[in-house]
Amino acid sequence: MNLAGIRIGAVITQNKDLLHVVKNTSMYTAVPAIVQKAATKLLNDAVWMDEVFLPIHQQRLCEAAHKTRSTLASLGVEVRPAQAGFFLWADFRRFLPTLNHDGELALFKHFMARKVYVTPGSEMRCADPGWFRIVFSAAPHILEEGLSRIADTLKEFNITKQDL
Repeated sequence: MNLAGIRIGAVITQNKDLLHVVKNTSMYTAVPAIVQKAATKLLNDAVWMDEVFLPIHQQRLCEAAHKTRSTLASLGVEVRPAQAGFFLWADFRRFLPTLNHDGELALFKHFMARKVYVTPGSEMRCADPGWFRIVFSAAPHILEEGLSRIADTLKEFNITKQDL
């Protein structure tokens, strides 16, 4: 069971300014009582959470991360080692026409033309151009399609780059 599409969350903070904003806007983002009840029931089932939900999802995330790393490695893209999270930092510097933010933007535009969104490092305040953040926590068929589009983009972009 999952609650796909149902958005529920919590804010735990000691930041008084953030707490003030959350309190003032929470009336516009109330979670329906039936959703609260379903979420409470799921989260209170410690056995199910510990023995079913978390192990299955951890395994799926590990498989997706491995698939992403191995596919990128086969394309000549290095990936930073990660300890946790739903994304990987990938080094596309060798594919840039120029090793600067303009080169990063050019590659990003090629990704977008192929309808695959990978976040340019500059959007994440990365100081070195050419790094991209790739989220791997998608359904397997979506991840496979995204990785295929990345591969196609790099092949196409490499040809374009040589023509520059």
